[in-house]
Amino acid sequence: MGGQLDLHSEPGEGTTFFFTLDFEEIAALSESAKGAFSSINALVLESSHKTKRQDTYLREYLDFYGVSYTTFKDENELAILQKQVSYDLLFTDYEYATEDELQAYSKMPEELILLTKSYFMRKIDSMALDIFKTIYEPLNSTKLKSVLDSYNNENFKAEKAKKANRKKYNAESSKFDANVLVAEDNIINQKLIKRTLEDLGLHVDIASNGLEAFQKRKDGNYDLIFMDIQMPFLDGTEATKEILEYEADYNQPHVPIIALTANALKGDRERFLRAGLDEYTTKPLVRAEIVTLLNHFLLDHIVDAEETVPANVDAIKEKVQEPVAESQKEVVEEKVVKEQETQEESTKEVTIEEPLKKVEYKADILLAKRTPFETKLFAKILDTLGHSYEIVSTADELKEKLAHNAYKAILFDKDLEKLDLATFTSFVQEQNEQKGIKSALILITNESIPEDTTALSSIDEVVKSVVNRDSLENVIKKFI
Repeated sequence: MGGQLDLHSEPGEGTTFFFTLDFEEIAALSESAKGAFSSINALVLESSHKTKRQDTYLREYLDFYGVSYTTFKDENELAILQKQVSYDLLFTDYEYATEDELQAYSKMPEELILLTKSYFMRKIDSMALDIFKTIYEPLNSTKLKSVLDSYNNENFKAEKAKKANRKKYNAESSKFDANVLVAEDNIINQKLIKRTLEDLGLHVDIASNGLEAFQKRKDGNYDLIFMDIQMPFLDGTEATKEILEYEADYNQPHVPIIALTANALKGDRERFLRAGLDEYTTKPLVRAEIVTLLNHFLLDHIVDAEETVPANVDAIKEKVQEPVAESQKEVVEEKVVKEQETQEESTKEVTIEEPLKKVEYKADILLAKRTPFETKLFAKILDTLGHSYEIVSTADELKEKLAHNAYKAILFDKDLEKLDLATFTSFVQEQNEQKGIKSALILITNESIPEDTTALSSIDEVVKSVVNRDSLENVIKKFI
């Protein structure tokens, strides 16, 4: 914060700590906002049985901002007031009204402003109230001004009209037509969550860990993400951080992220919101809670049940799922098999004529990835598999390492900076011949297998950037 901490201490007397902080000077509240919302007319619910100090604060803030308001204590009094004057906003404290009263207030023409403790939010969410804004205690002038600004926004009336024309979810007659990504490492949970969401009409894609979730978000087209918090390699909060950074760096629209957690502890919601997630729910999923969340985030995706169509193959645009022609697969497999047979025969001949030189490998794997983030994720997987490795990030560094060292396998990114695939594979072949080794070439790509058959003939394996521990382990086992 740019401050300074000092202390003064005397033996037998004690120690005094003191600090200095520089704060930005801002315009006084009275200079910038007094009377700014005089065009707004509001209703304020008062309780006949209890009072809070913030009741006084609310009235004082409304007076300061110039909001005209009238108080009422029950629905009968409210009905009389509504016949006399037209109002814009209705303020009510969650603890001052029953559930039936809150339902009634939310359906009235005034926009409902709900004051509540965050502790009650899950209960409030389950009620599916039509709330314009929620103000979490403690109330202060800044929070109230933000609400008034939102109502005064010149686009609000257009949004209000649009909202009135939206369809509302009905279990018997409507569905949610949207693409959803579920990041969950437990296979049983994957199936249960997928079934629950598909029953509501959603098109569901599954990621088995945080790394895969990030890659799918980057390459796919989703309307909502459910993110398990506890996952291997990259947990839910870490994956969310990377997704948010990607969206900011590449100016992508934000896809809402809902945390999935097995333990609902006090303070979890606030912690997840601070980490950048948009909301959270617990496992196993409760259908009513899920519908409430979907109503909030996917209101524009509600359609009549008969309008729901099967998921379009192109709807989730994952490059990694582009099919490879069977004939091309056969050609690749045949070439790899022939190479292996040729290598085995050559090895046998050398063994008869002259003992093989013992090769000292610098490491099991030379890893070449384009971005630091993906490098870190692949390195984590290799650590868990127990393989030694070295890391480079450009084609020049890759060639430099191979010119002076030997590796059992080269795991490299197709999109590596300054990499020409044909030239590189030729270089590796020359190095292998000079050293008397066979370093396996494992190509990492999100695209279909390259059409360059000359370069392809030297590639031992192609893996997707969206990779998990098991799939990578199966590939590496072939060569190490």
